[in-house]
Amino acid sequence: MLMSSTQRRKPAMATPQNSKTVPAPGNTDITQAAQAQAEQLWAVQGRVLGIYGDFMKHWFERRQEAARSAIEMTQKAMHADGQPVNLPALYGEWVSHSMQRLATDLQECQECGSEITAMLGGTMPQWPGFAGFEPKQARPAAKN
Repeated sequence: MLMSSTQRRKPAMATPQNSKTVPAPGNTDITQAAQAQAEQLWAVQGRVLGIYGDFMKHWFERRQEAARSAIEMTQKAMHADGQPVNLPALYGEWVSHSMQRLATDLQECQECGSEITAMLGGTMPQWPGFAGFEPKQARPAAKN
C-alpha cells in the first residue's frame, strides 16, 4: 500500500527549539552539584589567571628594562669618543642591575605561588554530601 506524502512523516530532528534536556530521575541533585562545581572552577581559574597575569606583566616589564640597560651599556662602551672606558666597571654595573631584577623575579614568583596556594586552600571544590558521593575517608594506618 502506498502512503501519501501527508501520511509519510520524517522522523523529527532534535533542534534547540524542540529538544529539552530532562535529567534522569534522581540525577537533579548531581546535575546541580556539577553545575555549582563548574561555576566554582571557572571563578577559581579566573582568580588564578589574574594573579599569574600580574606576575607575568611585571616579569615582562623587567625583561624590557634589561634589554634597554644592555643597549645603554653597549652604547656607552662603543661611543666613548676616544675616552678610555672601564669595561669591567661598566659590565659589573649592568650585571648588578640584572641580578637585582632576577632577585625580584624570584621574590614575585614565590609571592605569586603563595597567593595562589593560599587561595586554592579555601576554595577547593567540595561534594555537598549527596548519597554515594561523599569523599572517601583515609584508611587508618596499619598497626605493626
